[in-house]
Amino acid sequence: MPTRDEKRRREYKERKENKEKNPVVVDVKDDMSDPVRGLPKARI
Repeated sequence: MPTRDEKRRREYKERKENKEKNPVVVDVKDDMSDPVRGLPKARI
């Protein structure tokens, strides 16, 4: 079971890589999968 920091670091890395691949596309899946975080659904 990874700690919260490890999880956050991995998510950040994946998100950064996704952004480099397709800078404009918002990854809706990773927003929907984590409703607890309270981020706005559309990140632009």
